[in-house]
Parts: sequence; structure tokens; C-alpha cells
Amino acid sequence: MSRVLLLCLTAFLSLSLSAQDELPHTQLYLFQLDYDNGKPFITKPVYLTAFNAGGYNNQPYFVSENELYFTAQLAGEEPAQTDIWSMDLAEGTLTRITQTVESEYSPRLMPGSFYFTAVRVEADAEATQRL
Repeated sequence: MSRVLLLCLTAFLSLSLSAQDELPHTQLYLFQLDYDNGKPFITKPVYLTAFNAGGYNNQPYFVSENELYFTAQLAGEEPAQTDIWSMDLAEGTLTRITQTVESEYSPRLMPGSFYFTAVRVEADAEATQRL
């Protein structure tokens, strides 16, 4: 029995120039993956990002069997930028790990460590990206 995390795009992308700077509205769901006579099927859907239904929830990474890191931009929050969040799947608790003026993406646990890495987009005119 395995668990599968699916990222679902829940909104359309506008072609207007003003919408090009906006991130798409995306949601995270967790499913259990089972097999019946060698055929996979999913069961037990869990909607993980109800706290941010109108926002951007993306780039999930399993830190452990029960802990998930992901990137989120909260709907309506100003300034609009992304932060790293942690979700304890067993307890159902949510923790905001970063809250900076820069945007952080793509969290990954460093091998053999409790530290994590992320891509940081600076709040400069060039939107410089650093690891």
C-alpha cells in the first residue's frame, strides 16, 4: 500500500498581460495507492490545502512518511510572494517555515541533516534567484 501526492491545477490561466505575473491557483491532494490484480487505483482522497483554496500550493516534497514541505502563496496576502510550509500529515497541523519579503520555492531536505534548501527569489528588479 502506497500513498500518492497529486498536484491539481484548479484554475485557468488568463492570457491577459496583468495575469502573467500571477501564479496559478493550485491545490494539493493526498491519495492512497492500492492495487487490484496488478492494476493500480487510488482511494481515500484528502484535500490538503483547504486553508489556501484560492492560492498557489505547489512543489510538494515528502520530508518523511508523515511530513510534507511545500511552497504556498496565500490568496489575498500582500505583498504577493511565496513561502515554505510544513504539514504534519498524521496530526493535520500546518507550520509556516519561512515568512520573508523574498519568495522561496522548491524545498528539499539536505542529505543527512535536519536543514533544508530552497530557491530564493530576491525582491530586486532582476528577480535574482539564489539557492
